Parts: sequence; C-alpha cells; structure tokens
Amino acid sequence: PELIQRYMNNLEREQHVAMSTSDLRQSYYCEDCDKQYKTYSEFDNHINSYDHQHRKRLKELRERDFARKMMGHRRKKKDKDKEKEKESLLNQRLVALERVKMAEQKLLLKANDPKGFK
Repeated sequence: PELIQRYMNNLEREQHVAMSTSDLRQSYYCEDCDKQYKTYSEFDNHINSYDHQHRKRLKELRERDFARKMMGHRRKKKDKDKEKEKESLLNQRLVALERVKMAEQKLLLKANDPKGFK
C-alpha cells in the first residue's frame, strides 16, 4: 500500500507539473504566427519583429477585405432584389393596363353594336 501511495503521489505531481508547464508555454505562444517560444525574451523579440508585424497586418487586411466583399455581396443582393421588385411591379402594371384596354374595347363594341350583342 505504501508503494502504491508513493506512485500515486508521483503521478499527481507529474500531472501538476505538466499542467503548469503547459500554462507557461501557452503564455509564450503567438497565435498570429502560430509559433511557440520557451522564454519571454524570445517571445518579446518575436512580437517586436518585422515578420510578426507583417503577418499581423496581412491578417488584418485579409479580414477587412473579407468583410468588404461580404458587404458588397449583400449590397448586390439587395440591388438584385430591388430590381426584381421593380420588374414585378412593372409587369403587374402592364397586366392591369391590358385588362383596362380589353374592358374598354368590349364597351366600345357593345356601344357600336346596334343589336346590343353580348
């Protein structure tokens, strides 16, 4: 039992150390560049480097460009929808005008027909 207890204590200690080191390693990780650093000075040098700044700007530009394209896509879709709506209204107007013309023609025919032919 004492040997098992020592083993369990060592196992717990190792797990605790592994978790602590993983926390430290995460603190020196650059998400923009997907790079891991062992020391703060290496990480700090990287953050101030041209390579990091360049990647960061490039990432921001891509995000901005993507957002602009999405807004343009939405604007085009709205324009298409408006155009379809205008076309639909125009077609409805044409149909209504055609019906009025047909009704006028029927009235003229009735008025001109001496027998009152229906």
